[in-house]
Amino acid sequence: MRAFQQDNQGLFVLRALRDAGFRGPVILSYDFGAEERRFRALSERDPALSYCPDYADADTIYAAIQRAVGRTPA
Repeated sequence: MRAFQQDNQGLFVLRALRDAGFRGPVILSYDFGAEERRFRALSERDPALSYCPDYADADTIYAAIQRAVGRTPA
């Protein structure tokens, strides 16, 4: 059970934020590369959701933030 909680803690926090009324963009740090179907299901329920893989470098994270806030990365 503990490993499940650790692996999914970001989703638990996201749900609490949404339940509290936060509607802004959210970027999870998780590699959904092998779980694209799972990510599609999550993002269908929460269109403001995106992700960066755990191994993302600073430029990749910056680009994800820019996309999330509706800006094109420089």
